[in-house]
Amino acid sequence: MTDRIQCFLLTPAEYAKESLRRYSLTEDKKCLPMGYHHAVVDLGVVPFPHSEFDGSSRDDLDPNDPRWPQTCPCGYTFREDDQRQHNLTRMYQGEGNILTTLGEAPVGSMWIADWYGDKWKGLDGLCLIVKTPGGDWIVDGPSKNNDGSMGLPWTRTGSIPNVTATPSIHIPGKYHGWLRNGFLESC
Repeated sequence: MTDRIQCFLLTPAEYAKESLRRYSLTEDKKCLPMGYHHAVVDLGVVPFPHSEFDGSSRDDLDPNDPRWPQTCPCGYTFREDDQRQHNLTRMYQGEGNILTTLGEAPVGSMWIADWYGDKWKGLDGLCLIVKTPGGDWIVDGPSKNNDGSMGLPWTRTGSIPNVTATPSIHIPGKYHGWLRNGFLESC
């Protein structure tokens, strides 16, 4: 992994990733790594449904549709009463024709998290998140003190994506670095 990663802004695209998910929260906790039975079938990319989308999964598909997952990777066969989710996950676009979900976004991706409302905002009124090598970091959220209590927010300067934040980023056990002029830099 390189010690310096250039950041770039992702913006909402007019597409969603569609998938079908089955899971079972039975007493059998032997399925790892999640601790419960779980399987997903990706159906592909579809237009983003602005008028009907409320951010949750949908239950609008016939339970007899053959595309539903039938088994967990561990071999468990889903029962009729196991949970079903028809999911639409918003996609985002960025430089170089990138089209991705936020969960699959590459390190260096930045996006505006307007779903946090007034909870966390920089001086520009936006809540910025950056994908670091250690996971998603809410730049405008609170830091954590050594004792685990909430600390002060980072100070963010510059224009997105050429942002600098202080103090350093520390995601315990995963990443320690800086965001300087739009670059993630390892400590």
